[in-house]
Amino acid sequence: MMSTSPILALLSLLLIGSTSRAIRLDRNGYKDVLIAINDEVPHDATLVKTITDAFTKASDYLYKATKQRAYFDEITIVVPETWPDDKTYASATATETFDVAKVRINPAEEFFGFVSDRAYVEAATTACGSEGSYMHITPGRLTDPRWVKASPPYRMIVHEWAHLRWGVFDEYLQYGLDLDGRPARCPQRINAERQNNRWKYDLKGSTGSITWKQYYNDVINFCDDDDDSRTKHYREASNAQNRFCNMQSVWTVMKTNEDFLNGANPPRNVTSTTPTFRIVRKKSSEAVVLVLDVSKAMAQDNRLTHLRQATKNYIDTVESGTYIGMIFFKNKAGTRRRLFQLTNQKRRDRVTKSLPTQAFVEKASFKKSVAAGITKALAMLKKAKVERQQIVVITDGDENMRPFLNDSAFLKKVRKANVKINTIEIGSSNPDLSSIALMTGGKTFMNAEMSFEPSVFDDALIEIQRSAVRLTERQYFTSSSVVAVSARSTKTIDAYVDQGLGLETKFRFAWTPGSIRETAVTIRVRDPKAKEHGNIECARDYAMCTLVVSGSAPVGKWQITVVSKSDADMMFTYSVTSKKQSKQTPIRLETFMTSRDVVYPTTPIITAVLTKGSLPIIEATIVAVVTTPTGEVLNISLNDNGMGTDLFVDDGSYSARFTQFTSDGNYNVKIIATADHTINRPVVANIQREEWTAKKAKLGKPVIRDDLDLTDLTLSEQMPPPSRSFEDTITVETPMFCRTESAGAFRVRGFVKGENKIPPGMVTDLKATLEEDGAVRLNWTASGSDMEDGQADRYIVSVSQSFDDLVDKFSKQIKLTRVLSGSRTNLRSPRQSGLSESIKFRKPISSNVIYVALKVRDQHGLFSNISNVVKVTFDDECECPVNPPICKNPIVIYGTVEKNAGNTVRLGSSLEYLKTGFGLSGGSFALPSFSELSVNAPNEAPDGCDCDNVIAEGESYILTASLNPKTFQLEVNSKSYVRKVSADDVTRAKQEARDLIKSC
Repeated sequence: MMSTSPILALLSLLLIGSTSRAIRLDRNGYKDVLIAINDEVPHDATLVKTITDAFTKASDYLYKATKQRAYFDEITIVVPETWPDDKTYASATATETFDVAKVRINPAEEFFGFVSDRAYVEAATTACGSEGSYMHITPGRLTDPRWVKASPPYRMIVHEWAHLRWGVFDEYLQYGLDLDGRPARCPQRINAERQNNRWKYDLKGSTGSITWKQYYNDVINFCDDDDDSRTKHYREASNAQNRFCNMQSVWTVMKTNEDFLNGANPPRNVTSTTPTFRIVRKKSSEAVVLVLDVSKAMAQDNRLTHLRQATKNYIDTVESGTYIGMIFFKNKAGTRRRLFQLTNQKRRDRVTKSLPTQAFVEKASFKKSVAAGITKALAMLKKAKVERQQIVVITDGDENMRPFLNDSAFLKKVRKANVKINTIEIGSSNPDLSSIALMTGGKTFMNAEMSFEPSVFDDALIEIQRSAVRLTERQYFTSSSVVAVSARSTKTIDAYVDQGLGLETKFRFAWTPGSIRETAVTIRVRDPKAKEHGNIECARDYAMCTLVVSGSAPVGKWQITVVSKSDADMMFTYSVTSKKQSKQTPIRLETFMTSRDVVYPTTPIITAVLTKGSLPIIEATIVAVVTTPTGEVLNISLNDNGMGTDLFVDDGSYSARFTQFTSDGNYNVKIIATADHTINRPVVANIQREEWTAKKAKLGKPVIRDDLDLTDLTLSEQMPPPSRSFEDTITVETPMFCRTESAGAFRVRGFVKGENKIPPGMVTDLKATLEEDGAVRLNWTASGSDMEDGQADRYIVSVSQSFDDLVDKFSKQIKLTRVLSGSRTNLRSPRQSGLSESIKFRKPISSNVIYVALKVRDQHGLFSNISNVVKVTFDDECECPVNPPICKNPIVIYGTVEKNAGNTVRLGSSLEYLKTGFGLSGGSFALPSFSELSVNAPNEAPDGCDCDNVIAEGESYILTASLNPKTFQLEVNSKSYVRKVSADDVTRAKQEARDLIKSC
């Protein structure tokens, strides 16, 4: 039985997975900020000093920009293990590694002679307010005098920090000109002139915005929604901040972050904003204690067998020199193996012999404490003489005896120990486990309760092992899966070793044993040259086999053949890993999630970034395999189409929102990225012509959270010249490949089956064009009923003369209810998500300038956020005045004009009233005494114009009037709404009239 968790609130901090070190803002100072230098950055004795100087200046700039609410207080810099040691360097702990650093100093991006020193934040999703993955900076960006002059590093750092920490977006020109025909800017008061095909800006005393032009000396603030014109947010700007943050200012989004939420960290005078720096380097081997649950929970689904297989593989492949210890726990914790250093295979084999061989089957009233096992491991590590220490806990998460994971004394002990704790949870759902991992900088993995995935141990342990070694020494998963093999059958499986890989290539096979021995399974492996590799080694006690390819493995498609000689079916697990070749750049797959703790109806976004160096890999097929708590396996396609959750088309970042909840509990996620094997189509990455004055998205991987606007004349004149220039587009062909990564899992709370609370997705690509006949055409991409999934119920299109009124009072603006022929879309019948929508209409209000936006409604009455706003300007000649409907006791009438004299209209004696405002249902009736109705409608249209409200005899019209409930008399005033309808458009016009009254 699990107790209520007082640390559950910590889970709200678990953004972008549990693989990043948590930064905290304490009394206005950011602590636990980790900066790591990539192993491939050459040694430079001055680089550390350059970094400290830049962040010291950035701290002061940040303090002023946040109105004295935040600065950098404690920063740790991790130098590479490949650099010479220095007596001033402290020994890095297990939590101080490159892959958990939020700020990463990487080599310059170089390809085809180009060198790019741009800085950016790897942004996993378009979710406004969602923390970024990491900040990318190159040494050249900090040291090149030309870069330093064009955009000082300390200003760049604060610009990127806003993206990284608070999840805001850039405010400069990215999506075309603003609605006023000028480039995006913030604040609005800034003027811009076109010069030499670039824009020249005049700030005129403005002090914002840092996410717009932080490199201008006068810019010292973020834009806000206050009345200060120097920083007032410009909602009409066509930029990413407005597009993805629903037209909110940067400060408005910042105030929703935990740093400043509900007045947290109010302005405070501090004596110094200079950070305290700690420089560390890996100086010792690592000590790892495996804390293994051997209770009866591990006897289910062959869990103990798979645990033995995966743990043996971990022990066999972990870095030489590592110390391994082992703790078993059930009703109490006991030491199975004291810390023992792995220096050769013989010592590794001694440790594997300590692995559990059977689960302890307790009585019905058994007791278990996960915290007791961790406490025992901490005591073991306390005696170790190495700085890098971590614990790996494998358990079902159940606990019913003290100490509990949320006991204050236990938590205090964990915090004090400074040991990374990784957790692998199967079968249950204990939020305290993932909280412990988060608190200590560890990783957390979960498996669905009702569907045990055999590879969960393998995926988790290999991911944990990879994070402890240098980037250049890491293994790449080219394949990893579980397949069913029928009794006495043969199964053929394709695997790939692609260019850039091939060193220490390892094929690993395991199966669910039961009565099956490895003698009942024959495995053959052939390489792309049809050579069979026979040196497969099998371990009888573990029901597993391994093939290690000597030398460099041939590149291409490998074939695995599994022959079952058994009378029983089996589950066969296989994985293929390989290391990079020297001086080669392999394809890399990174995975991210916006949240690990999901409170319904919040929807997590799953993202996979696929790159080869700095080149995006496009047109790949990427699938998120999600196993639900109820055992269903869902394949979710991730898209790189620039729609919905995806930032840019063809940037190598693929994403999708998960909405297919089945219950509360753990949802396990695995990402598989492949080329298209069926038609043998290569995956390509395109690089366009590069000039420093060209838009940055033309070169390499476009990123939305960048720090430079290359359409800015002032900046482009100062930037370093291109390292190379050419005219033709380059196409890089990437051979067929496969990558798999465990993305871990997320936990869902608050889901109620049968209740749909997920709203439709917001439309972000609304476009308007004015056609030759004076009509307006709108085009957009359908979202869905559940964010970007499914099919919505209807669209609500609003039109206004005022941008602010449209955004702030959307429901009170004129609703578009009638579309013209040539429209692809019926507003009441949206198309499937992802398909193109298009309507054509005439302006429903008397104005030469109109603003248009839409919302999406689903079948449950839930609405999306407002779309982006478009502006349409009309010619003066066609001015068709249109009156709003009468809203006092309204009635809508349909009839044919028999006589038209001036503004006096005689309708036929038989009228049809369609809708009233006081409960009468529609029907037909005769009103001979009220058949002459005086309306304010023109008799002639301007030359060359087609106005629907021009009165003509013999035509049919929809008319709004007022019905007196006391006298039952029909009253029409000078503001009546009139619209002509054709005979084949009566049904739609009637619905339009009904909707008009609804808008009152």
